[in-house]
Amino acid sequence: MSRKLLLTLSLFLITISTLFGQSKFQNDLYGFGGQVPDDWHVYGELKDDLTNKRAIIDWGLPKVYSELEKTSIENSVSITAYKRPSLKSIDDLTKFEFGRVANVLVSKELIDSTSYIVFTVRNGLKFKSKLTFVFKNEVGYVLNFTATPGTYDINLSKFDNFVRSLQIFKPKD
Repeated sequence: MSRKLLLTLSLFLITISTLFGQSKFQNDLYGFGGQVPDDWHVYGELKDDLTNKRAIIDWGLPKVYSELEKTSIENSVSITAYKRPSLKSIDDLTKFEFGRVANVLVSKELIDSTSYIVFTVRNGLKFKSKLTFVFKNEVGYVLNFTATPGTYDINLSKFDNFVRSLQIFKPKD
């Protein structure tokens, strides 16, 4: 087989494997979209909440076994996008989000200029999350990965890959 044909075939297979098994999502009103693996399933999607000036999409990831909790657990990834006049910067967005979750927040640690590791307790259950904040085109985005302490490290790279591949664009009016 010639090198050129082999290279062409290899690039084709890589492209197909990247696209196959992916589900597309897009919200033109809030300016975001991308792809997630087919084994992530949407739990809920709110395209345009006029009352709260936000959009939300929430996925469940495939269950993973936790040695710490001794059970299989489903982690979640979500995007919440806000178009509020009171949110004019990433600082406004982070203050707003941490105020919103203050009643369940145990601790937070800044890990880079836009991301935090967050510990919360809800109904006696402990959760570890990574929140990444983006403010662009007058829209604030909260990208959230929530897991238990025993499953956090198992799925963190999936969330980080998701964040890197997320497309943020100018919202349509």
